[in-house]
Amino acid sequence: MIEPKFDTVPPKSKQEHQLWVRLQHLRLWNATQVPPEYADQIPNSIRGLGKWSEPKLGIKKMTDANSLSRQHPTWAWRVIEADGLAKALYARRELPQPKKNAQQQATSLRGGMRELESMLVRAVNQYHEAKETAERAVLDAHYQTQIQKDQAEQIERLTSLLDTRDRELAELRRELSKQNVIRLHRP
Repeated sequence: MIEPKFDTVPPKSKQEHQLWVRLQHLRLWNATQVPPEYADQIPNSIRGLGKWSEPKLGIKKMTDANSLSRQHPTWAWRVIEADGLAKALYARRELPQPKKNAQQQATSLRGGMRELESMLVRAVNQYHEAKETAERAVLDAHYQTQIQKDQAEQIERLTSLLDTRDRELAELRRELSKQNVIRLHRP
């Protein structure tokens, strides 16, 4: 196995220099994090490393595909290290979320507003149903109380009437018994 070498001096060969530039960025990003603007450009293969081009970083597309070989006699260790770092960074990258345009945002907000309006309508309907139920319950309770009062008054009147009838009946019996006694004494 080829031991990795940590080099800080750029190589003189164009192909090796391009590999070295890639490796420097991959090492830096591995130690820190991939800047969001480059997260979607991280290659995930040796072929992708060769095709990777980012002029702002000084990375140019490599023209010789054989220069990125794991068996290259001069810089195979760089290819292996760059491939490993690129795959590791590719696995943990965080892609920026695509920004919504104004029309998508407006559509999304309208959908949210419709949902809020329907929730408000449901809440108002539930409130009115609960209010009507409570008012009916109060009216029913008042009605039941009134019925009980009326029944109590009717019972009191009937009891009073019954007492009056009982007294009248008792009076009539006394009179009747006096008349029977008088009849019995008459021969």
